[in-house]
Amino acid sequence: MSARNDIANAVEAYRERHLSLDRFEDQFRNIAQAIFSYPKDVQDAVVAIENLLSEYRAQFLDANDLREGLAKAVRPFEPVQQSAFAANDYGQHPSFFPLSGNSTHFNVAR
Repeated sequence: MSARNDIANAVEAYRERHLSLDRFEDQFRNIAQAIFSYPKDVQDAVVAIENLLSEYRAQFLDANDLREGLAKAVRPFEPVQQSAFAANDYGQHPSFFPLSGNSTHFNVAR
């Protein structure tokens, strides 16, 4: 799994109360330790989450504000409809097969 998915899944599990805050922090720390190997958007989310956790520990945020802030921190990771011709996470262009189960045929004039 990618760091984006790992972070988003951990946040969602905490927000839905499937993880305690301690367990969320454990998972998040494991992901965050490699922060400098991640793309900028993931680094920005890690820093935002670190700041939220610090504000919560300092009692500047309550649990609901923390959950709301975490959702905002990972909002850029929400899935978007991607064109079959768009670059993937690795900067490579995917093959020209449709991404969905729908079959699309291209007529090429000769």
